Amino acid sequence: MINSNGINCYASIKDSKDKFDLIFLNHVFEHLTNPIDILNELKTYLKEDGKIIIEVPHGDDFLIKKANILSFKNFTFWSEHICLYTEKLINKLFDKVGVKDFYIYFYQRYNLNNHINWFKNNKPGGHITFELYEPQIIKQYNDYLSKKKITDTLIIVIGKKSKEFSDRIFK
Repeated sequence: MINSNGINCYASIKDSKDKFDLIFLNHVFEHLTNPIDILNELKTYLKEDGKIIIEVPHGDDFLIKKANILSFKNFTFWSEHICLYTEKLINKLFDKVGVKDFYIYFYQRYNLNNHINWFKNNKPGGHITFELYEPQIIKQYNDYLSKKKITDTLIIVIGKKSKEFSDRIFK
């Protein structure tokens, strides 16, 4: 269907002869058994100024590290997540792969209302069912979590000028 609309779609990146501006791994990386091999391969498919953007659940999430909510841990550490990445682990992994140009952006996907629901009801969904806090308070909370590097999500941009790119896209 996508191919008929003029968008080339392949079963595997290996089927493409192209080089790419952007390669996205959106909640994929934490499921890989061989992330080093995959990163090394993906780098060969990038154009000179191309970027790989990886989004993963964060192993240093506030609800894991600070709140220590067992129901959240059980929800997050399910069997399909082979690894939850942290800044320290990404730095070690990328050093091993030889990736020097990258930037880690700490992003809070689920807001304060969701956290309140985990404390109150031991389950997700507060960001949908509650509207306890004004957008300004939610933004301040998200900014605080980002500053402390305890967000629920990491977005990693690999490639030349990755910080500048991240600042333009994610802020």
